[in-house]
Amino acid sequence: MPAYVLRDIAVSIYDRRELREVIAEKAGFDAADITNVEIRRRSLDLRKKAVDIYYVYTVVFYTKRAVNQKHIPKYTEEKKPVIFPRVNTGQRPVIVGAGPAGLFCAYTFLKYGIMPIVLERGQRIARRIEDVAAFEKDRVFAADSNICFGEGGAGTFSDGKLTSRSKDNVRQQFIFDTLVKFGAESSICYDSRPHLGTDGMRRAVENMTDEMMRLGAEFRFATKLEAIDIKDGRLRAAVCKEAEIPAAVIVLACGHSARDTYEMLKRSGCAMQAKPFAVGLRIEHRREDIDRMSYGGHYGKAALPAAEYIMRYQDPSGRGAYTFCNCPGGVVVPCVTEEGTLCVNGMSYAGRDEVNTNSAVVVGVGGADFDLEDPMAGIAYQRRMENRAYLLGGSSYKAPVMPVGAFLNTTDLKGFGEVVPSNTCGVQEADIGSCFDKEITMVLQRALRAFGHRMNGFDSANAMLTAVESRTSSAIRILRNAQNESINVGGLYVAGEGSGYAGGIISSAIDGMKTAEKICEKLKNARE
Repeated sequence: MPAYVLRDIAVSIYDRRELREVIAEKAGFDAADITNVEIRRRSLDLRKKAVDIYYVYTVVFYTKRAVNQKHIPKYTEEKKPVIFPRVNTGQRPVIVGAGPAGLFCAYTFLKYGIMPIVLERGQRIARRIEDVAAFEKDRVFAADSNICFGEGGAGTFSDGKLTSRSKDNVRQQFIFDTLVKFGAESSICYDSRPHLGTDGMRRAVENMTDEMMRLGAEFRFATKLEAIDIKDGRLRAAVCKEAEIPAAVIVLACGHSARDTYEMLKRSGCAMQAKPFAVGLRIEHRREDIDRMSYGGHYGKAALPAAEYIMRYQDPSGRGAYTFCNCPGGVVVPCVTEEGTLCVNGMSYAGRDEVNTNSAVVVGVGGADFDLEDPMAGIAYQRRMENRAYLLGGSSYKAPVMPVGAFLNTTDLKGFGEVVPSNTCGVQEADIGSCFDKEITMVLQRALRAFGHRMNGFDSANAMLTAVESRTSSAIRILRNAQNESINVGGLYVAGEGSGYAGGIISSAIDGMKTAEKICEKLKNARE
């Protein structure tokens, strides 16, 4: 049965026809001749929203008869499989961390026929949900089972965004297909801004972990890496409180909040350096207001998703600011991994149907703010801000908040107006500008005004700001070579966001895959 590809089909949001009817019109024959339609890409086009809003599709369709139009070419399979040649070895690599990098590293090892051991300091997702709920309700703090630590990593308490700037389309498609295999919605394979929501991420991760354990991977939850045994510049073992695990290969994929692990690595002599990152605040608007700003007169007239936005600003000081991790129809959550500190993040479910929409507004920080020669300087900088936020919140893990009007000194607003902060641990009004050095506060103020010019109403006096967003990316980078191996500790490999080489779920998963592939290739060559 012939197959054809049709690209860039613009369909009005008011068009109620089935997609096959639109395709038939473009192809010039009856819809009954189309036997199947596969969406390969879908995006929302707002460029002409003064007139209309369009969904833009690229599709593959199958027909009962030939299509003889030059602008509708025959379809040839574009997907390239990822090849996993079997590697025969008695070694069992140890993976530290069960976030995206660690999980896809483990999954790749299994594809090669190697049975990894995965150490995860936190708990499985079901237990994590209980621990997070206990913290939010009664402030029962679990240092190793929280929004950042545990099965699936921080991504299982997020919006579950799967966007990536990676050009590695082959591995990216493999990751999407794998997530769908384990329960994710198939739309992630074609949406231009795919997301699963925290509920979708949890379902896929739990199913994936179960399958890997069935295939022979060993997962040790509530097991923290305490030390690494090194002799003559090479690994000998992973040291945990419960046991010492002989290991010639360890993959560190422990996320950007595993600060005590990085402190241990520094004491062990592992080569690392501080790196720039970004800090700032969470801003919340009513979801309805952001949707109106984004969709204009079309709001409420057709079914549209909760609106997303991305904005950037270049300050005269040379610093860049931008919105980050937009969570339409979501809530603000506390990302507490150390007592006496407070930072926040955004989270939403697949439906994105909560009252507010939130996003980080952050400013880049680096050498002008802390000593890049000291590997732990960026982490120390984060801790200072997080401690200030904790104190401003009344030392109770309530998040300090402030209306945008008060932060910009345009009003003396107090209390909550139309926008009620959503932070799940409660909030405390405070002067949140004091969390930052004066220059950072001033750049944030100018950025908010600039975003207000770009998106009318974004800097509304009634919008709410929550402090502090401090873990946009890793504050540290473990130095590695082209094989993803530490430059001075043989057998120690590093992968993912926490090690300073990725950002987000997909790029971290790709980095985990690549690391496993490089190790397998080295093991294969050693046996030949």
